Order: sequence, then C-alpha cells, then structure tokens
Amino acid sequence: MSAPGENQSSRQNAILEFSSMLGGVHTIRDLAEAIYNALCPLVAFDWVNIGLILNPSRKSPLQIVSNQFEQSQAYWEYYSRELTAYDFFAQYVMSKPAGFAALKNEAFDPTNERHVWFDRTMRETWGVGDALAVVVIREEDLFAGFSVFRKADSPLFTEADLHVFAAIVPIMQTTIRLCLKQKEDELVVANAVQLLDSDESVYILFDSRLRLIHLPQAARELLDRFFPEEKSRRLPEFIQQWLESAVAPTQSLRFGEGPWVLATKGKDGRLVLTAGITPGPQGEATLLLGLKQEARSKPFAALKKYNLSDREIETLEYLPLGYTNRQIASAMGLKEITIKKHLQSIGEKLGANGRTEILYQAMRLVRESD
Repeated sequence: MSAPGENQSSRQNAILEFSSMLGGVHTIRDLAEAIYNALCPLVAFDWVNIGLILNPSRKSPLQIVSNQFEQSQAYWEYYSRELTAYDFFAQYVMSKPAGFAALKNEAFDPTNERHVWFDRTMRETWGVGDALAVVVIREEDLFAGFSVFRKADSPLFTEADLHVFAAIVPIMQTTIRLCLKQKEDELVVANAVQLLDSDESVYILFDSRLRLIHLPQAARELLDRFFPEEKSRRLPEFIQQWLESAVAPTQSLRFGEGPWVLATKGKDGRLVLTAGITPGPQGEATLLLGLKQEARSKPFAALKKYNLSDREIETLEYLPLGYTNRQIASAMGLKEITIKKHLQSIGEKLGANGRTEILYQAMRLVRESD
C-alpha cells in the first residue's frame, strides 16, 4: 500500500499532467481525451463523458461528449430514447451546484424498482459498472459536468478517487468556457460574409441548438427600436418563441428545412425576420436570422372609405406576402380566429369571398383610388 504522501504526490503530478495537456485542447472532445490520458493512470477507469446543457433555463437537451463516442454510438441512441428518464444518478447530480462531486452509490436506492432496473440494464446490456460525477458549471445559460465510468466487472470507485476529479473543477471551468468561446468564434468566422450588413439587413447567428452566438450592435439597436420594452433581454421573447416553435420545434436544426419568414410592425415601419440554415465550419447546422426594416407603408389605407378598420387594413397588408392566417395572427399578436373574423368583415365590406378574391378586389380598388 502506498503511503499518504506518495498518494498526494501522485495526485498532484496527475493534475499537473492534465494542466499541461490543455494547451492542445480546442474542443470538448479534446478535453475528454485529456482527462482520460492524464488521470486514468492514477485512477483506473474506462471512459469519461462530458455533459453540456447550453440553455438550461429553456430546458434544452443534454449533450454528451465522450472520449469513446465512436464505440458507443448505439448506446447513446438507446440511452436518449429509452434510459434518460430512469437515470437516477444523472438526475441526482444535475440538481446540485457547481463543485459538487458524488459516487453513484450515494444516489442509488436498492428499494427503488426504477433504480434497480436501470442499474441492472446498464450492467447486463451495456457492461457499465460504477460511476462518479462532478458538476463543473451551473449558470443560467450553461450547465456542464463530467462522469467517469468503469466496466461492470471492475471494483467500485472510492472517496479518494472522487477527490482527484473534484480537484480539477477550477481548471475545467476555464477550459470548457474557452472551448465554447472558440466554437462560437469559428461559427462567426464561417458566416462572416453573411454577418456583414448587406441589402439593408443585419444578421444574428445561432448554433444548432438555437443558442445565440453573435448579436451585432446594429441588430441590437434595431431590436431595441422595435421592442423597447424588452431591452433587458438579449432577444425579444416573441422571436425566441417563434424560433423554438416554427424553426426548430425539436430544439435542433435540420438541413433542407426553411427558410422561415416573420414580419412584425412598429412605429418606425415593419421589421421582417428571415431565418435560414447554413453550414458551420465542421458542417454542422447553424441559423442566420436576418433583420430588415421596411419603411412604414400603407398601400391599402385608401380603403378606409369602405369603412375598413385599422386592424383590417393591417391584416390586408399581409395577404400579398402569402401569409397564412396563423402567420398573420403571430405577426399582429392576435388569435387566429380574430384574423378569420377580420377577413370575413373585409370581404363583406369589399364584396369579395375568400382570400384570393379579397386581395384582388382590394388591389383593384386601391388602383382606382390613385
């Protein structure tokens, strides 16, 4: 048995070795490899997973990066589909503050059938034995932690093992933030041409999980003009809701979908939002949200003499854009049933039936009034 002083020295050397490897760490995958290569000789384990949630406040999904991802693709697909709700250890750890470290046995309840079933499934189906986990970052816009695992036929981790991994939390905090910042910078560079102001539009960049990566000052100022009551938010709530419901309802982007268009009105005119998917530096999906201000124009204002209300005229202005009733309702902040009532009223006042005939009749009457 090693003397306490020898154990302390070995631990310090392992942490120094880990620190020295960080110069070559550029991605979260690199970081997982560094943990394995530096600490496995001291505390034997079989693989390490780093878990990230990039928007915890919006219940974004957990992303897992493993040093053995290629060998465990089938496992992660099965885990995401069948096991997530039963993973008592992950649920236990993810409720804890940054710096918290735990052995799996702390969360395991042998009288809980779900715990027993999950533990048996992991051992018998996937050969996964003991684990320990550490919470690295817990903030409003980021959760990060890591777990190390042993195979089913290996001995259990000890408190001494746990202390080794808990000791690297400060280094991990800085490194994870640097990796994510570098990723953000790469996305910005890859989309540099589109991010430059062009055709009177300004662009906001999001990653594949709809996390806001780049918000230029020109876009910030434009949003503040149209939504002054939401200056404290990085992105107006209704835009975030539109992106999550219409653009990425599964919380991830998919090539081949879109583009999406949304328009909203303000005292300075109309703001048209165009969202499109574009590839990032590694071929991953990113989202460019273009903002374009259009001067206030009311081509159907002349129809007031037919007793159309301001809301009815505003509804008419969306018809040439091909907007559905639902899209018009979203842009005007109304219910879809209200838009249907507006169109019915417009048709009765203009002597037209159906959207196409209403639009044709409205444009004809505008031309006649010029």
